[in-house]
Amino acid sequence: MQTTALRDLIRHPGPFASVYLDFSHDTEDALDQRRLRWRAARASLEEQGADQGTVEAIEQAYDARETAPGQVGLALIAAAGEVLLDHLMPVPPPLPETRFSALPYLLPLVAAAPKDRPYLVVVVDKVGADFRLFEPDGTVAEPGSVEGVDHPIHKVRGGGWAHLSMQHRVEETVAQNIARVAAETARLAQRGGVWLVVVGGEVQSRADLLSALPKGVARIAVEVDAGSRGAGADEDRLRVEVERAVAEFEAAEHLDVVEAYRAERGATAVDGMAAATAALREANARVVLVGPELSGSAWVSPSSPDQVAIDDDALRGLGLADFTRLPADEVVPAAAVAVGAELVAVRHEVPLSGGIGVLLRHR
Repeated sequence: MQTTALRDLIRHPGPFASVYLDFSHDTEDALDQRRLRWRAARASLEEQGADQGTVEAIEQAYDARETAPGQVGLALIAAAGEVLLDHLMPVPPPLPETRFSALPYLLPLVAAAPKDRPYLVVVVDKVGADFRLFEPDGTVAEPGSVEGVDHPIHKVRGGGWAHLSMQHRVEETVAQNIARVAAETARLAQRGGVWLVVVGGEVQSRADLLSALPKGVARIAVEVDAGSRGAGADEDRLRVEVERAVAEFEAAEHLDVVEAYRAERGATAVDGMAAATAALREANARVVLVGPELSGSAWVSPSSPDQVAIDDDALRGLGLADFTRLPADEVVPAAAVAVGAELVAVRHEVPLSGGIGVLLRHR
């Protein structure tokens, strides 16, 4: 999970109320279930000491949220009567989560992160392309198209100079059209903050587009053998192939992090709360891995959440006075955000002492 977008959140003065609920609308009694979930969440926040203004701000945001089709989750974080984060998650949390604490509770966002990023689908042919920018909740944020010149785009059989001239004109027209598509693909990818570009459509046009993309976009582009701009296009096949490509890219990306951690263990990869908090405190964390075993607590300065330690002496020695002891699953994600480290949730594919590991920026 890229953490840049959360930095303003952790810089905001606390305490914070954090709520993660199932916001699915896939049963006949979904609205009744929604009301019951909020009633339980509100009671939990009030029991934890959340102020009335903050609880009511979350309730207003919850009630104002439009119903989302299918199974989704909703994350709401607020402080001092102001909602700071109101975010639909692509999967509901396994269990309802409510916290009122000096730091925002971000771990459920990390767990949902692999599916919580926009991606771009491009269906291309010799004339142009159709674009669909998919938000994490499955909605299409920005459908659009690019149309180039449609004549001449087909080579014909024949011979002689006239024939060769026509062939060159066809190649130039197609190349210009592909260049337009590549430019629009790059623009949408950058503006939409996408992590993946899926390219479908005509076989040769797909290859031409992938070759024409800027390097930064080409690195996150994959090809699928599906999609057509013509009438009667098989949308179901395109959907299946796009979903497969997204899942495979996610798995490969996750595996890259795990393999990097395994390869660097003992050198630029450490685990355990003591080593991890030291790396975070020194802004020496490039990637923070959190596993299901993450538990216990750590010391932190809420006004400087990158200042973390397993004992208060380390923070007292830095001249800090506002440090406090909080659950590790609150402290670690907030510290990772503060130092600009990537956060990755793992299961049991890599052993982590204390449920935490760090890929260091340097030794």
